[in-house]
Amino acid sequence: MKIYTKTGDAGETGLANGERQAKNRRRIAAVGVLDEYSAAVGVLLAVEAEHQAEDLALLQHSQGNALFIGAVVAGANESVLTSQHRFDIHDVTALEQRIDQLEAQLPALREFILPGGVMAAAVAHQARTVCRRAERQLVAVQNEIDSAYWPAVLAYINRLSDYLFVLARSYNLRAKVNDIPWRQA
Repeated sequence: MKIYTKTGDAGETGLANGERQAKNRRRIAAVGVLDEYSAAVGVLLAVEAEHQAEDLALLQHSQGNALFIGAVVAGANESVLTSQHRFDIHDVTALEQRIDQLEAQLPALREFILPGGVMAAAVAHQARTVCRRAERQLVAVQNEIDSAYWPAVLAYINRLSDYLFVLARSYNLRAKVNDIPWRQA
């Protein structure tokens, strides 16, 4: 199978349901940002850092969830999707539990912090910002999507960015690097 099909050369792409849409449409943009998120997590996983097993599993699962959510946005058959990948409100709960575990080890935040620190923390912050952009795109298309998964999707994406923020702080803590406080000039 060739990687190029030439069907997108005129600025359109196909949704999973066969419908053609311009590549600058909101649904296509949402799918694209989810792909960017997955790539950002791929970079985070490639960074040499002290990745804990639970975080590796959550991050890899989040990449699969990004593909799943993109397929939902693209109009894929949900019964086929469900047979290939599990996604539900338990994914939100898993993130909340991990956030609570990581936060229990972190010093309390008393001020805004800037993204940075060790490489893994900086990349986790970058993935967080892509995740937030995906959330904005998903909210923009929510009225176009008829899916039983939608409430879990929005909660998951919101919690995922929270997890990445706490994970970034955790990478800095493990490396004995302080978070960078924001100082107004």
